[in-house]
Amino acid sequence: MKKQVQVLGLIAATIFLIGTVFKVQHYPGASILITLGAFAGVIYLFMYLLKGTNQLTSGLEKTTGIVGAVAMAIVLLGFMFKMMHWPAASILISVSQVGLLLTGILMLIDAFKETDPNKKSLKALTSFTIFILMVILFFVTILLNHSNT
Repeated sequence: MKKQVQVLGLIAATIFLIGTVFKVQHYPGASILITLGAFAGVIYLFMYLLKGTNQLTSGLEKTTGIVGAVAMAIVLLGFMFKMMHWPAASILISVSQVGLLLTGILMLIDAFKETDPNKKSLKALTSFTIFILMVILFFVTILLNHSNT
C-alpha cells in the first residue's frame, strides 16, 4: 500500500505540472489537468495522513505531520484556484501560509526535543525548508495580488 501511495503522489505532481505548462502555453485541456492533478494531490496527502502518521512515534511528530499535510493540501487547492481564476484563491493561500508557519514552528520545537543528532539536524533542516517555502509563498501571493490590481 505504501508503494501505491507514493506512485499516486508522483502521478499527481506530474499531472499538476503538465497542466501548469499547458495553462502557460494556452493549450486545450489545461483546466482539466490542473484540477485532476490538484485533487489527486489532495487524495495523496490524505492517504498519507491515514497511513504515514502511524509510523511517527511522538504526539508532536503526529501533530506536525497532520498539520503539514493539511497545509500542503490547502496550498495545492489555493494555487489551483489561483491558476483557474476562481474566487477565494487568496484566502486559501493565506490559510495555507498560516498552516505552514505552524508546521515549521512545531517541527522546530520537535527538533529541539530530539535526542538523536541525525534526526535533530534533519528536523531542523526540514523546518528551515518549510520557512523558506512559506516566505516564497508569501512573496508570490503579494506579486499575484499586486498584478491583479
